[in-house]
Amino acid sequence: MQHRHPGYKYTSIYRSKDSTIFCSDKVNAFNTKDFCLAIDRFFRSGNSSLTVNFERVVKAYPNGILPIIASLDALRDMGADVYVKLPLKPDTRKLFRSVNWAHFLSPKQFDISESAHERHLVTRRFENAKEQKAVVDDFMDVVLRTMKMPRDIISGLEWSINEITDNVLNHSESPFGGLIQASTYIKDKTIAFAVVDSGRGILNSMQEGFPL
Repeated sequence: MQHRHPGYKYTSIYRSKDSTIFCSDKVNAFNTKDFCLAIDRFFRSGNSSLTVNFERVVKAYPNGILPIIASLDALRDMGADVYVKLPLKPDTRKLFRSVNWAHFLSPKQFDISESAHERHLVTRRFENAKEQKAVVDDFMDVVLRTMKMPRDIISGLEWSINEITDNVLNHSESPFGGLIQASTYIKDKTIAFAVVDSGRGILNSMQEGFPL
């Protein structure tokens, strides 16, 4: 088990006796640091197989799940065998399947979902320029179908998504490309999206132009 600091509640914990990472009831961006720490504990244990247990998860968000997917991609690439346990709560379990989290977390266990979503772009992977264009086009299609906004805002949004996803392909050096997911919230007039890769990170990329 990970050593707990006084007063700190870990969002992900690695248990070495059965080589399992347990996630807390909510998975969001705040989980990323603890999940990385749990993976480090897994490496140090010397085990070759890992179970990621989401059974307690009640709420989950793209900015928490997509980084976990990217981390597991890297683990498998290094030869680790990864098994995933989905949430026990029926609605949350259904979410994991319908937006493709389950598939990308463990492709051998779960098939890709063919569900169509009017207001959402389910999790997609892009590994080349053609796939990048397709996900950006589908992203904008979801936005234009569901949201009303000025043309300059639409143009700025499309430019931003193009730039972010292009950076993944041209600078991250990720062997698995990138992952993207988006949702529109009509009542709140907001668009939420997450783009993730398992590459070398912004710092390492920036150091090429500004070496220490």
